[in-house]
Amino acid sequence: MYRRDLPVLALIALFVVGYWAFVPPVEPRPTLRPLPTEHWLDDGAEQRNKKARKEWFAERHKAV
Repeated sequence: MYRRDLPVLALIALFVVGYWAFVPPVEPRPTLRPLPTEHWLDDGAEQRNKKARKEWFAERHKAV
C-alpha cells in the first residue's frame, strides 16, 4: 500500500464510524407466525386418508 493511500483510507474509516454514530439502531421486527388451524377432520378421516394414500402410493410405483 502506498503512503498516499493512508489519508484516503482514514477518511473513509472516519465516514463509516461517523455514519454508525448518528444512525439510530434498527429495532428487529417481531417474528410473525401463522395462526393455529382448527382440527377439521372427523374421527375416521385419518384411517380413510391412510388407506387412500397407500393405494395411491402403490398405483404410483406400479411398473408400466
